[in-house]
Amino acid sequence: MVKLQTMAIQVTGFGPIEHFQVPPGWHGPYMSRPGDMRQRQEFFSDTVPGGAISLFYRGLPIEVQAAKLFKTFLESTPAPGTRELADSEKASLSEILGPRNAGSNQFTQPEAPVFDLDSAKVGWLGKHSALFVRGRFNQSDEGQENSEFCGVFLPSGPHGREIFEIFLQAPGLQSFEKCSADFESTLQSLVLR
Repeated sequence: MVKLQTMAIQVTGFGPIEHFQVPPGWHGPYMSRPGDMRQRQEFFSDTVPGGAISLFYRGLPIEVQAAKLFKTFLESTPAPGTRELADSEKASLSEILGPRNAGSNQFTQPEAPVFDLDSAKVGWLGKHSALFVRGRFNQSDEGQENSEFCGVFLPSGPHGREIFEIFLQAPGLQSFEKCSADFESTLQSLVLR
């Protein structure tokens, strides 16, 4: 018998994130190894196999030009509005989203994307603008469901060159939809520095 988590999990201090909480029904955090340049904390659903809410920092700053472009995107929409990026803007997201992750999509690498980008929009988390991304990773194994993804990308560091992500990932749309409300609750509880 599996014991379900009945209390929210309080999380503090991860890059630009001061604190947030993961709702009941999730367990973790599982963290990257100490000393690893990449930082990751993952929380897994007690009821949806493969459902995960994750925090991620890839360990290396993005290039100066990419950081300037990211800042331009984030400043393009006054609070509390949202704005879907134009296709030409989506084509410049590779480094911001991670060139081997969501940044490898039909706009940045039309010949062989690993990610189907449905939406990339600028929006707001409290007083901070962020990039909200929705799509799915294409699975190469036949018969395996695509991994659905919804993520928020936040700049950090003195020049905005460090990108922190908080995202939900789950195998298949049905599993993803079962976890969506908990992810939204997590984002609503988020307090940024």
